[in-house]
Amino acid sequence: MKTNVFIIGGQRCGTTWLTKQLSLCPSVNLLKPISPEVKYFLKEDVSHKEYINLFGDTPGKILLEKATTYIERPDAGLRIKSLYPDAKIIICLRDPVERALSNYFFSHNNGLETRTLEEVFLENKPSPQISTSNFSTDPFDYLKRGVYSKYIQSYLDIFPKEQLLITFLENFTKKSHSFYPIVTWIGAHHYPTLSGKVNNSSRKEVNPDVISHLKSYYLEDTNKLINDFNLKPPYADK
Repeated sequence: MKTNVFIIGGQRCGTTWLTKQLSLCPSVNLLKPISPEVKYFLKEDVSHKEYINLFGDTPGKILLEKATTYIERPDAGLRIKSLYPDAKIIICLRDPVERALSNYFFSHNNGLETRTLEEVFLENKPSPQISTSNFSTDPFDYLKRGVYSKYIQSYLDIFPKEQLLITFLENFTKKSHSFYPIVTWIGAHHYPTLSGKVNNSSRKEVNPDVISHLKSYYLEDTNKLINDFNLKPPYADK
């Protein structure tokens, strides 16, 4: 009996690091490549046979796919549910201020973003006029991706809460007692040694006004995570 596990996002929240660590477990079969992601469930027509064949002839009982676009696309969640109603869904979160900055610098360093931090976050200058047809989501949507409560709720509308695991980068990358329960939760029994860098994107000094604005912007949503979803964001008291 196979177990299907999906790491659905969010972007710049340590999903690649987590995926690589979990793939070290002998019972885990990872859908490759992880970059660029396969994103099978963005297709309108999906089939069990076609999806299983993507993993090849592998013996492990846990099939793991990472696709950070899925968190923004509940239609993908519905397609997952149609084939794998018992699927396990992992949502990775991160301090939304740091996530937004990491997302910005990733786009800037890869030549997509031409605006300054101040133009993006303080002045709301329109995004660069480039074709986004090759992207499954808006590459400039830095702010919205940190409003986590709406993404969590969209998947809770599809899957029972016991099939969702919500974790925080600040915990699972630094504390083995936070990482190893993830291994157990997916049904694996090999606990790899934590290693490697997380979201290693070049970052310059950030204007304190930008930091202040972002903290204010995300305060309401962070409180929702605490009060509505009974979560304990490690960044809440910063």
